[in-house]
Amino acid sequence: MLDTRFGKIIATLWPAISTKGILKQMDKYVDIYRINLSHADLYKTRQIVKAIRDINSKKIFMLDTKWPEIRTTNSAPVTVETGEIIKVY
Repeated sequence: MLDTRFGKIIATLWPAISTKGILKQMDKYVDIYRINLSHADLYKTRQIVKAIRDINSKKIFMLDTKWPEIRTTNSAPVTVETGEIIKVY
């Protein structure tokens, strides 16, 4: 088996996965957690994120929404540097 990983593992979570036991088992292998917000309510999403943060506070989340739910406007051009954190509201 290779000691070097050549990619990231993204796990899609759904509302049925919220027990810490299952999340703790998955956490060894998962680099990024994807949450489809189209199929989960806010309360359940917060529960899942809190459970994962309790296990490993450094995990990355990728939130997926339906395309019309993100609203954008024209703004000045933005330059993004590698490693920079971007907040979208």
